[in-house]
Amino acid sequence: MRVLMGLLGLFLLAALPAAAATIELTEKDSGAFVKVQLGDQIKVTVPGNPTTGYTWKLAAIRVDILEPGLEPEYVRDSTLPGAGGRFTFRFSARSQGYTKVILAYLRTWEKDMPPVKTFEITADVNSSKERKPLTTVHYLSDKGATLTASFDPNTNQVQVILPDGRTVLLPAAISASGARYSNAYETFWDHQGKGTYSKGDKVIFEGTVQAGK
Repeated sequence: MRVLMGLLGLFLLAALPAAAATIELTEKDSGAFVKVQLGDQIKVTVPGNPTTGYTWKLAAIRVDILEPGLEPEYVRDSTLPGAGGRFTFRFSARSQGYTKVILAYLRTWEKDMPPVKTFEITADVNSSKERKPLTTVHYLSDKGATLTASFDPNTNQVQVILPDGRTVLLPAAISASGARYSNAYETFWDHQGKGTYSKGDKVIFEGTVQAGK
């Protein structure tokens, strides 16, 4: 009887779902590739000093894959005037997929300036091994310039070939509508058949989808 109850206990223990893990990252982990299970949480802590006008902002993520917390938590290192502190961001793994997470340290009013530094990781939440085809779209501006965008659903990134031949790879970012990709300074936005590439607030290219291309 005791053997039977012991085996039953082991069976029930094995049947229980694994407890969600919290993966803690700091500034030194920027550039890391992180494997995440559904339900896990990623906690990112980075140093900053709001008294200088700089703050950390979430610049790129697929929110359906990694759900961010509402606001980062900020804790000062000391009570001394001008003292810095640490920002903590939290993300919860909600669905399978692959996403970049980019945090940007910047002054929010300096729209045409790139961030002074960024924190970036790649998160893989039980992504599928099945490879989906890329979608390539060509956009034509009023001045006859062409921009080509190749959308990769496997990595949730877009490769943009600009009219001057320069290539930019941008990860998916938060968007109220359409598909938006950004590295915290350069942004490509596809919306209702129109493609826009910009640096900060300055629009560099704007065009519409070429029919039949």
